Amino acid sequence: MSSFKNRIRSILRSKAGETLMEGIASILVFTVLVASITTMIMLSLRITQRSTEDSGRRQSEANAVLTGIDDDFDLDSDNDNSVIFTSAELAGMEINIRVTVNTTENFIAFSPLTGTGGEGGGP
Repeated sequence: MSSFKNRIRSILRSKAGETLMEGIASILVFTVLVASITTMIMLSLRITQRSTEDSGRRQSEANAVLTGIDDDFDLDSDNDNSVIFTSAELAGMEINIRVTVNTTENFIAFSPLTGTGGEGGGP
């Protein structure tokens, strides 16, 4: 029994191995690394979420402009517009196309009115 006590005492008094301060320092470094990695992942997820929401909103707005259907956007529609193409090489030649214009803050869409248009100044 006495040899067991002596063995335990020699292990406890030994200067070999890690100290308590080394262990605490390694845990602190590990904690800082895990916290920084977690912060980077959370920031990346937040950026991805905002980007996805913005992309979805812009796509919905573009679809509303292209279809002329106003669900959630301030869609301005004007049915009495014309687009005139003039040829620089053929003086006096114009093509007039009547269009519907749908606009929002970010997008503009032109849709030709059926049965309109023609050469030489319009319908």
